Amino acid sequence: MRSSQRRRTSSRKKTSKLLQIGKEKQQGFATHSNKRKERAFANQFKALVYELETEHERLEICHKEAGGNPIIPWAKLFLGIWCIIIAISWILQIIFQLLLNGCSGLCPFLNSIIIELNNAFPLFAVVTYAVFSFYLLWATIKGCIKVGMRMFFLISIHPLKVGGTMMNSMLFNTCLILFTAAPVVQLSSSAIPEYTRNSAVLAIYGNQNNYLQGIGQLYSKLIFYIAFIVLSMLALCFGLIEPCFRKGRPSSLDQMMADVKVRGK
Repeated sequence: MRSSQRRRTSSRKKTSKLLQIGKEKQQGFATHSNKRKERAFANQFKALVYELETEHERLEICHKEAGGNPIIPWAKLFLGIWCIIIAISWILQIIFQLLLNGCSGLCPFLNSIIIELNNAFPLFAVVTYAVFSFYLLWATIKGCIKVGMRMFFLISIHPLKVGGTMMNSMLFNTCLILFTAAPVVQLSSSAIPEYTRNSAVLAIYGNQNNYLQGIGQLYSKLIFYIAFIVLSMLALCFGLIEPCFRKGRPSSLDQMMADVKVRGK
C-alpha cells in the first residue's frame, strides 16, 4: 500500500513538473519564436506525455485491478513468440525465394506450407497468408512508434490506444497503412509465388514492376529486398545492443524531463 502511494505521489510530481516545463517553454517561444526548436520540443513533449500516461495506466492497473487480468501477460507472451516466428519466417522466405531464387526448388519453405494448407482446407491457407501479410502492416505502425520514441526530437509519435486515440493520430496511421499497403502486397505476392501463381496480384506487382522505367532496374537487381534484409538486421542488432548504451541517454522519465529542460535553455 505504501509503495502504491509513493508511486502515485511520484506520478503527480512528474505531471506537475511536465506542466511547468510546458508553460515555461510556451512563454519562451512566445517571446522568441523559433519554428524548428518549437517543433522539436513539441515532439519531445508528446513523447514525455505518452510515457507518463503509460506509467499512470500501469499504476492504475496495479492499484485498482490488483495487477489486472493474469491471462493478458500470458497472451502477450504467446503473441510475442508468434511474432518472432513470423518475423524469422519472413526473413528466411525472402532470402530463399527472392535472393537465392528458390534454391532451384530446394527451399520452398512458406510456399510448401501454404500449398499444403490449401490442399487440406483452402481457408487455412487464406488465414495463414493474411496473418503473414497483416503482420507487416502492424510491424510498420509499431516500428514507427518505436523510432519516434527513440528519436522524438525528429519524429512525432502517433500511438493507437483503445478509447484514447486522437484524430490526427488516427489519420496518420491510416495514411501510413495506405502508403505501405501496396509494398506489402507486392512483397507478399512476390515472396510466395507458388500460392499467388496465375493471380492478377502477381502479374501486376511481381512481373510488371520489372518493366517500369527507372524503378524497374531496382526491382530486377533486388535492391529493395536487399535493403529490407539489411534494415531488419540493423534493427535487430540495435534492439539487442541498445540496452548496453543507456548510460548515454536518459534512463527514466525524470531524467528525460530534466534533459528536455536543459536543452531548451
